[in-house]
Amino acid sequence: MRRNNVLFAALAAALTIGTVAVAAEDGHQRLQQSGRRANHEDAAESAWALGARVAPADAAAAAERAANGRAAKLSMEAEHGTPVYEIKVVAGDRVLSVKIDPATGAVLETEREGLLARLFDAEDDDEVKAVLAAPTTLSQAITAAEHLAGGGRAVDATWEGERRMRGYAVEVVQAGGGIVRTFVDAASGQAHWASPKRGGER
Repeated sequence: MRRNNVLFAALAAALTIGTVAVAAEDGHQRLQQSGRRANHEDAAESAWALGARVAPADAAAAAERAANGRAAKLSMEAEHGTPVYEIKVVAGDRVLSVKIDPATGAVLETEREGLLARLFDAEDDDEVKAVLAAPTTLSQAITAAEHLAGGGRAVDATWEGERRMRGYAVEVVQAGGGIVRTFVDAASGQAHWASPKRGGER
């Protein structure tokens, strides 16, 4: 009987180890797949941005004119498999999502997003005022970031109000496919280097 108990215990331990090993392998595979998806998405966004006829800075300016506000975020998105610029514009107490055709610069859609809390972590009058009153626009920040990067195109630009210096975090894709991060001070309009973007990182 004692021998049987020992055998049962050994069998249970083996099954547990096997289960843990399978779970670890499954988790590792999922992590690899997630990284591949992120890399694929980055590659697609980079190709779209570099091939766009309309520059990101021009798209941001067009969105501001369409929504009569100040742009606070720009990204390159897929709309039914077709690339579009999506720009979040602060207009009064609302945020408008403006989609711009990267081939023609035409306004494809303007959608009311709702309260400003959807753009910022919490509705904050000081942050809203800072965006609206910033001497440097998103369009100007994108131009400064691209100049610092030695060319290329911005694929993502976002207002950052939690830093010591308020401004814009701008990611620029270069001709070789590499993505660099910059930060543009909203007060001076000066762009600074941040860290390069690693593969699979979002």
